[in-house]
Amino acid sequence: MKTLNLDQSQTQTQTETQSKLILGVALLTAAIAISLAFQHPGNAKTAAIAVAESPVQQVVIEGKRMTAEEKLAYDLAPEEIARVEIVGKRLTAEEKLAMNAEDRLIAKHAAMCSKA
Repeated sequence: MKTLNLDQSQTQTQTETQSKLILGVALLTAAIAISLAFQHPGNAKTAAIAVAESPVQQVVIEGKRMTAEEKLAYDLAPEEIARVEIVGKRLTAEEKLAMNAEDRLIAKHAAMCSKA
């Protein structure tokens, strides 16, 4: 009887020790994860500035209202694969300069906002 109680006691002690060890490791891992998440709060701003400074082509999407007849024709048409038409044009030298100036202005504004 005593050996059975001793074995149960040892098993229970081992289980408690393992549980405490697992809980301790989990708490330590959570603390490290949280501290790393808040270690560099400026990363989001830096990424936004980097995006603003990099040359990016802009896409303008324009829409127009459909007339009642166009809506009816669209609704009654058999289902087809949707079609997207992209139309582009070359920019003139003046338009390119204006876009570059606007991009520089946006980058300066983003830099000023990040300093504040």
